[in-house]
Amino acid sequence: MCWRCRTGIALTMAASLPVSGEPVYPLGELNGLAQIWWPDHGIQGSTDAELHPDIDRSLIDAVFHKGQDIDVDSYSAFFDNGHCRKTELDSWLQARGITHLVMLGIATTTALSIAVLDVLELGYQVTVVKEGCSGVNLNPEDSEIVFAQIKAQGAVLI
Repeated sequence: MCWRCRTGIALTMAASLPVSGEPVYPLGELNGLAQIWWPDHGIQGSTDAELHPDIDRSLIDAVFHKGQDIDVDSYSAFFDNGHCRKTELDSWLQARGITHLVMLGIATTTALSIAVLDVLELGYQVTVVKEGCSGVNLNPEDSEIVFAQIKAQGAVLI
């Protein structure tokens, strides 16, 4: 779950972008890593960072936050973008003997795809529910390209 600091460099840069009515996602660099300057989202303490009110929280065993480092973004639910820091999600899954993940979500072309590649590298089996995914496509074909890439790396698409 995105839980970004209010003062992160990426957020400061994104907030300074001109507003033209059209989405503009310029490419840049953040501490040596390629970075897309997304609009502010998932800010700690904002309603944007909360679970949807219709989600039955009694079914949730744990919540893991990402994007908390002010100096590096975190697309994956498992690592920051530089793979320097890991969230606690992998160790939580391992402690419970979970080896197969069913994944879906928004931002197919960033958060979902990078998390899928991370968990495949960590040795999990992964099934991606395409109908439950939505891409932030900078180009119209981006999501389909990502689906082909994660399938080629071993994810099962349904």
